[in-house]
Amino acid sequence: MILLMSHQLSYANWHSARATSAAPRYFRPFVHEASKQVYMDGALYHNNPVRIADTEWKLIWSGGPTTHPDLMLSLGTGLAPDPDEKSLKSPITKRGLIRNGRMLLKIATDHIEDALDCEKAWREYTRSFIISGSSSRFVRYNVDVDGNLPALDDVKALEPLQTQVTEKLTQDVVGITRLAFQLVAMCFYFDVERIQPTAQNTAIATGMQYHTSSYNLTNVQDIGRLYCRFPDGSLEMQELGKLIRDRCYKEKDPFFLVRERGIHGKFAMRNITPDIIGNMINFGKFTMRKMQVELGNKLSEVEIYLYLNDEQQHSISGFPRCLFDDEKDKASKS
Repeated sequence: MILLMSHQLSYANWHSARATSAAPRYFRPFVHEASKQVYMDGALYHNNPVRIADTEWKLIWSGGPTTHPDLMLSLGTGLAPDPDEKSLKSPITKRGLIRNGRMLLKIATDHIEDALDCEKAWREYTRSFIISGSSSRFVRYNVDVDGNLPALDDVKALEPLQTQVTEKLTQDVVGITRLAFQLVAMCFYFDVERIQPTAQNTAIATGMQYHTSSYNLTNVQDIGRLYCRFPDGSLEMQELGKLIRDRCYKEKDPFFLVRERGIHGKFAMRNITPDIIGNMINFGKFTMRKMQVELGNKLSEVEIYLYLNDEQQHSISGFPRCLFDDEKDKASKS
């Protein structure tokens, strides 16, 4: 369900809830009086809205050096053993379409069943990414349920379904934890301002990380910063600090690993010290000192990983990528 927003029109939260609930056979289409727009359940066309999300992120972050999202996570609402079971098709049937009149008959008689097959939509969307070797960034998480999925109006089946799904999820703690910490690592990103060449085909990128390590690579100009997506002073920043404190190494500090891809690629480590974590928890601020990235080849791809513990090491947002592309992108915009 997509609302066409305008600064001249007023949309309340209940409008969105009412519009997305307008499933045939259950609720009538929602008419927004101010705009005269008519809305129905988005599942009629995009029960798995992955292509909508893909279009939106490309519009929001177009023109940058990143050509793919950090993570495209699609969450399912249950998967029956047989995708052809009647219960999967129960929300929309020919009888329901007829009851809602000619408008619904016009919609998707030839494609409604394909639109409702979320797994098929996901497979078709990710087919090219699997071929290109970047499938790890595209994750579909669904829960196999025993028996048929209940109909949308089967209220009595809600509690047993919740119990069954909870039991299934507890059996996959490792997978869920991995996804959660992958998202944690993506709270951090590195923004490059400028690349400084030092010799033929080599370069040094320097950024601001905000930590107290005394390790230095070389003296260069500051050309970038490592940021956290949460605002300073926010509750989210404080909770992130608590999570890092509680789930990090016991014998040593968690750290960022900066690594140049290649056999002879350079690398460096930056510790997230107890003082840094304390500032996150107590003041909601993530602050580290200058970070310098030395590259043997300015065209090399760079990886930056957040190492929390022996089980959780994940890439931060926007990596791996060639930092030299950031320089070219900013030059084209200036």
